[in-house]
Amino acid sequence: MGSDGDPGIPQPQTSESDEDAPPYDTAGFDWGKYTISLFARNFYNFKIAALVMAFMINFLLLFYRVGSSAAISLSM
Repeated sequence: MGSDGDPGIPQPQTSESDEDAPPYDTAGFDWGKYTISLFARNFYNFKIAALVMAFMINFLLLFYRVGSSAAISLSM
């Protein structure tokens, strides 16, 4: 009852190559198109984020320069 030798229950025949291949056609995911779409959808947000980050870096560099030049002038 229900063993592999029952003639009444057909068993699918599988081979080594059939186990590796999926039974349906798979299409590869296009990572390049996905990345371009992501940047295109969020262009305005990325632009604002880059602008804010540039201002923050410039602010840090401005105060770093003022601090280092003041230390040099005090030591002379």
